[in-house]
Amino acid sequence: LLRDYDAPIVITLLDFWWVCANAQLLTNDTEDICDGPNLYLNCGRCAAARAGLPAVMGTPSAPIFALRNRWLRPILAHADAVFAPTQFTADWYSQRVEFDHPVQIIPLGFEPSETASLLRVSTSSRQKLKLAYVGGLSQQKGVHVIIDAINQLKDVELTLTIGGDESKFPDYVTQLKLAADDRVNFMGKLTPAEVRQLMADSDLLLVSSVWYETYAIVVSEAFAAGIPVIVSDLGALAERVDEGVNGFKAKAGDVTAWANAIEKAANNRPLLDKMAQNRPKPFTMADHYAAVMSLYEDAKNRHQRR
Repeated sequence: LLRDYDAPIVITLLDFWWVCANAQLLTNDTEDICDGPNLYLNCGRCAAARAGLPAVMGTPSAPIFALRNRWLRPILAHADAVFAPTQFTADWYSQRVEFDHPVQIIPLGFEPSETASLLRVSTSSRQKLKLAYVGGLSQQKGVHVIIDAINQLKDVELTLTIGGDESKFPDYVTQLKLAADDRVNFMGKLTPAEVRQLMADSDLLLVSSVWYETYAIVVSEAFAAGIPVIVSDLGALAERVDEGVNGFKAKAGDVTAWANAIEKAANNRPLLDKMAQNRPKPFTMADHYAAVMSLYEDAKNRHQRR
């Protein structure tokens, strides 16, 4: 339709949908990270698992996924401009698609509240380490890894506050609550003001995703609030955090690694306070707008020349 209207095409890469029908590169059968289609047989297995069917039932659907990508690939490759929020995302796609033009990097904009970090209490002055998780409550977000890690740290004085919509994956949330001890508090869905207040009252934000995040705006929120983070060592998360400078990294899905990272933070309170001062300058909405408008202008001119 866009071609019929002779319109310029700009594509933003916020997930992996252009290559992976699951969009998140997580398999439905084993919940492992996928490297992309392998003769599309693995795509068929993924579809079968999603439908609750035996893996062998997915084999006949492999050609459908091949056709899907055959249709999508030229649209993506020949777009007038493509941009991604992180280098990791741009590189992942560029290794698999021969683009007409290099993928541009434009971080997502975030406008810190003027009160974002005004209420933050020094970590060193607290008896208990106050941890926070804010985001989706689903398997790919790895919240179960955090809870299992905390269960290994019986002797560490800490609390964990979890904010997120509990209605989308109720079975998963039930499992989380059954596994959690009395140091874990579930707050449900939070308003933006409540998120800011939670971060201002916390020492550390945990981002435990087991899939390749392409940006994670919640990391920007944490930095704006003046708190460091522990993130999974995957994808864009690993790119956004400098180990020991503004946060820590832990192996994705590895409960012991997460327990060690949390314990390390608990034993280094002055370091957490120092990390809070090392937050990077935010890429604001104005910055994002200016970059995107410039990209649109280039895409329009390029399309006209073509």
